[in-house]
Amino acid sequence: MAESPAPPSPAVRPIVRWGVAAIAAIGVSVLGVWGGRAIILRQRLGGCDDLGARVDTVWTADARDLVLDGIRRSGAVDADGIAERTSARIDEFAARWHEVRATACADAEVELTLDHAYYAQVTWCLDDALLGLEALLGEAARPTRATAYRSIDAAAELTSPTACRRATPTVRWPRLPEGSERSHLRDVRTAVQVAAASRGDGALARATEALADAEAVGWAPLVSTAARVLCLRQAEDGDLERAAATCTRAHAEARAQALHDLAADAAIDLTRIVGVGLGRADDGQSWARDAGVALDELGEAEGPRAVRWMAARGALAQHAGAWAQARADHERALAIAAGLDTADPVIVALLDGLAEDLEGLGDGAGALAIRERAVAEAEVLYGEGHPRVVSLRVGLARARGGDRAAAEVTRAALALVQAWSVDAEALVAMPD
Repeated sequence: MAESPAPPSPAVRPIVRWGVAAIAAIGVSVLGVWGGRAIILRQRLGGCDDLGARVDTVWTADARDLVLDGIRRSGAVDADGIAERTSARIDEFAARWHEVRATACADAEVELTLDHAYYAQVTWCLDDALLGLEALLGEAARPTRATAYRSIDAAAELTSPTACRRATPTVRWPRLPEGSERSHLRDVRTAVQVAAASRGDGALARATEALADAEAVGWAPLVSTAARVLCLRQAEDGDLERAAATCTRAHAEARAQALHDLAADAAIDLTRIVGVGLGRADDGQSWARDAGVALDELGEAEGPRAVRWMAARGALAQHAGAWAQARADHERALAIAAGLDTADPVIVALLDGLAEDLEGLGDGAGALAIRERAVAEAEVLYGEGHPRVVSLRVGLARARGGDRAAAEVTRAALALVQAWSVDAEALVAMPD
């Protein structure tokens, strides 16, 4: 049996005691450092969550009541359903904004996995999205039937917080102004959104005034957006040359700031306005290529913009008589659309446009199937009594039953829409 080691001598005992104490002190020190770090990390995470909660200071209970009561007082048909759908859209936006803002902060300030320059871009993009919500609430404070019917679209068109946090910094957002300048920017953005919703008498004047106000502010994303709104109103008014010039301005503003999403939108519009509307095929092709470059920068090969892009390319090819290319582009657009979230106003509008394009290509059966899908999805999105649904039903009836059936449905739809005091001609086109 091994002998037990002898106890340390009296001379050695103090050394042992000090060694044990030193080791213990080191252990306590290390624990203290890690404990302190844990406290700091918890504090930073708490601060990040507070940043995410900024959206709760905008989308408050009072703001919710403002939106719901405004829509209900507007006199719109199915106002309760519209109010609930709009509120649910904003709830979803607020939850995503909170999550993305808090997560981006944690990645930059706690985990140290997010570059601070890119973090600033994400922050400014999220600030812009929040400003969009503030502008929407400003629009809701002045309810009309037209704004009530548009409210679902307006909520869906808010900048996606998820899109602000991409794998690569594809969009360069300039810093938003602060204080009174921010309040003014919010008011101008509200005016731009109202102009975007306007149709008929006064729409062009509102869009022109909104662009002038945006130019006075001088914030590039707002100037580009306002210019594009005016471009589309000019195109609807038949002034295609002026529309082309205004959309070119929108594209230049966006491209100068590397705002690839806004640049893509303007280039896609110009593909149709210049290439199809004005008949300048080569210029249209050039704009289509510019749109493709912007989409590559965004990494959106499969998104709603890609559907719009392929459909615009198809319309351009069709106008030039390149039927095989037109069909290939439209089939690609349909394939992308089939994989997208269908509970989205953008997708419903794209389906309606694709149906018209296919009818132009002589594919009546394909167009009919798309119209049926568009109506079904619009009923879920908007509710059966919404003017957008009525308009889509008219197109479906025309495709199914010929002019007589379509005319009957159109007359009924016009009577309903006119009774709702909105711009009937902008929603439903009478058949020849």
